[in-house]
Amino acid sequence: MNYQMFKGIDVNNERVFKALEVQFNANQSQVLAKVPWLIAELIEAVGFEATMRFVDEMGGTKIYINKGREEFAKKFNFPVTEKLFDRISYLTSGEYLEVPSTWGVFEKIRSALVSSAFEAGMQREEIRDTYGVSCRFLTNLFKHNNKETPGIESFSEKTSTG
Repeated sequence: MNYQMFKGIDVNNERVFKALEVQFNANQSQVLAKVPWLIAELIEAVGFEATMRFVDEMGGTKIYINKGREEFAKKFNFPVTEKLFDRISYLTSGEYLEVPSTWGVFEKIRSALVSSAFEAGMQREEIRDTYGVSCRFLTNLFKHNNKETPGIESFSEKTSTG
């Protein structure tokens, strides 16, 4: 696998972005479960590519949402349906919508892909090579996952050779 794909969301590098999109499509439910709610809502409404372009442009900012759907849609650079606007308005506390940072979204996507690979039986070394993560990243990720899912076999137990 190409490490370039896992250096961040590079929407301007067509080859790298398409490779990330293929990974997303193969693991869509796992990714949607891990990304921030706004990103999941946008992906379902307008697709992965449009959402990632939006995050690349607006990540880490706040958008004022109380002027109505048309004003709100101008900031998104894609049509915002009444249903999507209502959903975002309902889930947002206050007058502003905080757009997650590009790096934060990418980290959640990569974490979901790593978890999916692990669940599919990929070995620790292969996961490190494929997704460009460190041993520490893997240990922390699966330590956190084990706290959320009691009884799950730990990553270190499943992959230990000694």
